[in-house]
Amino acid sequence: KMDLDAFSDENFQLKAWINTALSEGKPPEDSIEQHASTLVIKLQMMSLDLNNSLEELSNQALQSVPKAVREIEKVRRESTDLKKKLKKNSKYLKRVEDSTVDSLKFIAELDRVKMRLEMVHNGLKEADKLARTSENIETLFAQRNHTKIADELAMMENSMKILSGVPEFEQKKRDLTMYQNRLEGQMRPQLLQAFNSLDIESTMQFIDIFKKIGRMDQLLQHYYKCRLVPVEQMWNAFDRIPENVSSQDFVNWLPTFYDELLLLLNTESSWALEVFPRDQPVIAHLMLEMVQSVTGSFKKRLEIFILKSEDVEKRLEDLISAYLITYNFSKTIRGILNSSDAEARDGVIRAIIEPYFSYQDDYAEFELKYLLFQLEKIKPKMSGYAHTISEVDDSIPKLFLKSEASFDRCVKFTAATEAAGLTASLSRYFEAYVKILSEIVVYLREESHLESEITTTYFDWNLFSGSLQFLQIMNKIIFKLGNFEKFLRSNLVQQKNSILTKDGKINPNSADCYHLSLEKQKSVVQFFSNIDNAAFKLLAGPTQALESFSADVYSLVFDTAFHFIRSKLEDIPKLEVWKSEPVKSVMNLPSFSLNPSKQIIQVGEHLRTLPSYLEPFLENDAALYFDPKSLKQLDDLLHANRDDNIDDQMSNAMSNESDEEAEAETENRFAVQWVSAIVRGTMALYLQKILEIPELSDHGCKQLDVDISYIFKVLSVYEVPIDAALLHAQKYISKNRSDFEISGDGMETRIGNIIASKRGI
Repeated sequence: KMDLDAFSDENFQLKAWINTALSEGKPPEDSIEQHASTLVIKLQMMSLDLNNSLEELSNQALQSVPKAVREIEKVRRESTDLKKKLKKNSKYLKRVEDSTVDSLKFIAELDRVKMRLEMVHNGLKEADKLARTSENIETLFAQRNHTKIADELAMMENSMKILSGVPEFEQKKRDLTMYQNRLEGQMRPQLLQAFNSLDIESTMQFIDIFKKIGRMDQLLQHYYKCRLVPVEQMWNAFDRIPENVSSQDFVNWLPTFYDELLLLLNTESSWALEVFPRDQPVIAHLMLEMVQSVTGSFKKRLEIFILKSEDVEKRLEDLISAYLITYNFSKTIRGILNSSDAEARDGVIRAIIEPYFSYQDDYAEFELKYLLFQLEKIKPKMSGYAHTISEVDDSIPKLFLKSEASFDRCVKFTAATEAAGLTASLSRYFEAYVKILSEIVVYLREESHLESEITTTYFDWNLFSGSLQFLQIMNKIIFKLGNFEKFLRSNLVQQKNSILTKDGKINPNSADCYHLSLEKQKSVVQFFSNIDNAAFKLLAGPTQALESFSADVYSLVFDTAFHFIRSKLEDIPKLEVWKSEPVKSVMNLPSFSLNPSKQIIQVGEHLRTLPSYLEPFLENDAALYFDPKSLKQLDDLLHANRDDNIDDQMSNAMSNESDEEAEAETENRFAVQWVSAIVRGTMALYLQKILEIPELSDHGCKQLDVDISYIFKVLSVYEVPIDAALLHAQKYISKNRSDFEISGDGMETRIGNIIASKRGI
């Protein structure tokens, strides 16, 4: 069989088709000529078949054309006839419409008359019914047939609706209201009795009657008022407690009241579900009425028993205890009212905790008073140097325990919504403590006689040790304050999720946020929006206060160690040896036969023993670290000689040396820092006192040269760079008059001129 599809292809290639046909399907025994002859015969046969099919289809088409023409003509004639009929009908309908307009208007008018007649008929019927009801109503009231009265009043009310536009029946409206009030008053004793006895059958009858007369709201009000009586009795029971009650008595009594109220509510819930319609939030409204009935008295008792309490410490604690009792009760009520309308349920919860709203808004003030009161209790007593420092050390754990407890109080009382106020109160709390520490530093300086002019004959190791302990305590406070701020931040981040929604707004479903005003809500959102930002400092004030206070502690340590040196160098300019002449002797003794002066030897011995004083504190190296640049006393010494025309290069050089030492030393850093600071201070003060010597003889210069050399020898073991200015001073002090010549420039030249002036050169 031959495939003819290839012949219909637009891209048909004759040669390709022939080659394919000759190569495919050729029997092995046939030659190419035989196979080609067979293909030609097949093509001829297929061509003949196609011609026959085409001729047959053409004949069939020619035969069907006349029939199709006749059908088309028939359809054309039918459409023409239909068009004529439609035109004729349209004219007929227009004539009918024109002829019936007046008839339709007349029919409409008749219908209106009929409706009015029916209204008049119904009105007359209702008027007759109303008249008969009015005549019978007094008889029914006399019979106290409440159900029948309700039916009659319901019919009377229905009649009044129909006759509402008739002025003559306005009096009947007032009569209807009077009858309803009369029926309600007549039933009230029996209604209250049914409520009090929990009589389900009677109560449901009354509900049916009140529904008929449209007084269901009044029935519920009677029910609520009836149930408020035992609530008020329970609340007023506290007033029967003997006099001299305390805030703790009120807090202890509060759970009893809530338990009794909850028992009453549980009883009412099961009874009300059988009596009242399920679509009315009766229990929620009942609970709201119960709570609101004691709200005013509740606020007054909070004010009397808690806020006016003389016990400042118990005031906030009792307020929070009372709130937690009330808050837990509100959660229990939320569970009971879970199936009620959400708005009604939230209204009850809000009413329960509403007496505390104003106190929650003022929480920061309460917390600050509480913390400052606690601070007075842990305030270190200033009674002796060592005992005072021990008191400070003992107060630190208490200080931070009180601060951590304040966060717990904030969460319990405000769910951390008042966190901004808490951080402000904590800041003032810590700042007040730093102020106390500042007063203690002043006291310790007085105890050490650092401000007096009394000459010290010996170095008191206990005072220096105590000052280092105080420095350790200060660094401990700084470390603990940093950790406490981290604790505060991490816990507030956790609280953030319960206060704010995912889009950063106050959670409207959280009872913890009910007390927030719109203005307060904005501040809460802003505070918690920044809480994740480490740059947002929660306790910036105390941190700055401690940084400022640290300089006072550094000064205390430095001055305690340096006081002995200062007292020995203070009288250096006044010594007579500087202007004295040597005792004439046959032998011309060299200068090395001179001994260092007594004061300088004492200073040298003090500097030699300084490391041994610091050795007991090496284990607490980190706690004694300080910034040398913040040591004001040392800075004053390094700049003290500016008025004496000493070039600033001297101070800059010593400052650079300090930086190099701080970078070079890693082991026992604090010891190196303190020794370096005291040594540098000694050289600076010694130079200052040398320059204050009014006159220098040659013998005095020799003695001074020996003293300076002795100091340099002592300082050589500390690897602290020698003060360049002091070296220049020794250079011109040790020179003979004959070869005295000033060289160099700047600082060296100025020192040379000063020494020359004092030597009279």
